[in-house]
Amino acid sequence: MRLLPADLRGFRQRVWRPALAVLAGGAVVFVLVHHAATANALLMRALEYIDAHKAIGSVLFVFLFTILSCLLVPITFLTIAAGVIFQPLAAAVGLVLLASQ
Repeated sequence: MRLLPADLRGFRQRVWRPALAVLAGGAVVFVLVHHAATANALLMRALEYIDAHKAIGSVLFVFLFTILSCLLVPITFLTIAAGVIFQPLAAAVGLVLLASQ
């Protein structure tokens, strides 16, 4: 094994660790962006199911709304979807208020 001068060892530590952290962060961002389309498709399928099955769909909507809000996912889209899916304004407002509690 070849011994490196102290300056070169320090340089290697200062360069490789941040470079490795940037590469790892880039890999995480790539995976999240790649799977965002899949998550969006699953959410759209769930909303279509809720729209087709109003009785059980309202319970599923409250569950989905609660889980996503606990995971700190922005739920503006779900609030708008409640207004579209549950046409009567009172039903949409009631479901959003019930899920927000």
